[in-house]
Amino acid sequence: MLKHLDKQQQKDYNSALKYKTEKQHNLSIEMYNKILLKDPNNIVYLDELADQYNNLEQIEKSIECYNKIRIIQPANGVNLNNLGIGYFKLKKYETAIEYFKKILLIKNDIPDVYNNICGCYVGLKQYKSAENVLNISFKLREDVDVYFKLANLYFYMKKYEDSITYYNKLPKTSANLYNLSFPYLALDKFKVGFKLYENRLLNNNIHPQTKQKERVEIPQIQNWDGIAHCDNLLVVYEQGIGDNFQYYRFMIELSLKYPNMKISYFCKTLVSNILKPYHNITIKTTDIDIRDFDYKIFIMSLPYFLQIEKITPNVENYIIQNEYKIDYWKKQLSQLKKYKIGFLHNGLLNSFIEKSIPLAEFEKLTDLGLDIDLICIMSDI
Repeated sequence: MLKHLDKQQQKDYNSALKYKTEKQHNLSIEMYNKILLKDPNNIVYLDELADQYNNLEQIEKSIECYNKIRIIQPANGVNLNNLGIGYFKLKKYETAIEYFKKILLIKNDIPDVYNNICGCYVGLKQYKSAENVLNISFKLREDVDVYFKLANLYFYMKKYEDSITYYNKLPKTSANLYNLSFPYLALDKFKVGFKLYENRLLNNNIHPQTKQKERVEIPQIQNWDGIAHCDNLLVVYEQGIGDNFQYYRFMIELSLKYPNMKISYFCKTLVSNILKPYHNITIKTTDIDIRDFDYKIFIMSLPYFLQIEKITPNVENYIIQNEYKIDYWKKQLSQLKKYKIGFLHNGLLNSFIEKSIPLAEFEKLTDLGLDIDLICIMSDI
């Protein structure tokens, strides 16, 4: 039982717990800091205060608390793990590994510690090191968590058959089946991959980076199964802007397969401004009347409904060219006499795929003696 210095401290501690229960984290933090003035080396208070900082995603503050505990109890494995997790959240992966390895010096048979170290190596894109520690975890405890980590890791390493093996060991949930689609697609097994990819539609979660739902919900319009007769089909935008540009080619294929079907593409204005409409395709950004449509389909589902088995080079130029902007940029770049190469160095969303490269890295290309002018293309997207 936790002993307090005096009645006031007990009262303040009760208040801290009350505010914690009510999720009034700032008030709880205030009370913890008050009682720690009298008892600064109390590891229970420090640990609970760190937890409150974590609730507010104030990771640096929580690490300060854990470091105070480390000074008092340097061999406290739970606290060392909390420090590792804190530095992991800050993407300070090398430091996180140091703390996780300190735990192994105390006790070296804890699978979760190896799993945590694996996560750090994945963050560093040191996949072989991640595989090594994950195999140790696998020997200590074979369970669905390590299957999932191995499945993901082998996908990152482009060992797609191995990735499929471990995904198939997982429960057949919609999320696991959705993840299984990616190694199949990477192996060009499109019919299987795109069918599995449809499992994404069973959930509509809040995206961790955009903080928005992954797709627009229009429950009043039934989903098309690709078989039922359909005169008016609504195709709905989803996921990233680049995906919608690229998948528009499949909408054109759909229009050729069903020339008598009226197809409406509901998308963002940014997308609509540069896509050409076709004889049975109308592009809409507003004014959707659900009574106009028999069925709907999300644009990323088109390859599945078209039963795509092979991706061939696109020959259809469906991008509208703005003549004013073409003329404008010709004038802007007229002073550049070399071969012009435009590039983007920073993607909109982060993933395991490297979408963000420091601009300074491109400077190395200028040292190769190539007859080129590099043009960094930025946007407000």
